[in-house]
Amino acid sequence: MSMLEIIAFNRIDNNGNTISDKHERLRNTRICKELTLKYGLHMANGKENVKRNRLKEPDKTKYELYDILKTEVGRCGNWNVLVANLKRQGAEVHFSHRGQTDEIQGVVFSKNGYHFNGSKVDRRFSYSKIDAALQRNRNEERMRLMPKVYEMERQNASSDITQSEL
Repeated sequence: MSMLEIIAFNRIDNNGNTISDKHERLRNTRICKELTLKYGLHMANGKENVKRNRLKEPDKTKYELYDILKTEVGRCGNWNVLVANLKRQGAEVHFSHRGQTDEIQGVVFSKNGYHFNGSKVDRRFSYSKIDAALQRNRNEERMRLMPKVYEMERQNASSDITQSEL
């Protein structure tokens, strides 16, 4: 048997004035943590621990996309490669644009007939956050390649010196 508690509050005081909700989010977070501890409930550790086999649609597809994106965003260096890798795994990518311009402002992923905004799959999969991750991946790849290029140039320079000395 599950325990269900509902907490409701009124934001109108006895004089008909609106009560400020300026810090409600912070207070609500603190109260939820206190209730969790008081009743011995469990705080979820994120999407990694969700029992995928128990999910029903559309959540099942959303978590499939989450797993695919987590892997692919971490190893791709640009949008073209990411889109191609997702397509091979049955996921489509659509970009939303700002007004009638070419400026991309969002991304939508589709799989099994379901469509999800990137940020609805997970906050780190919004267009801007994926774009930043792809940029980081490119920069890291350049940094890994630079010592190899430097070493090759240094070897070529030292062999040029040796040949000229001869």
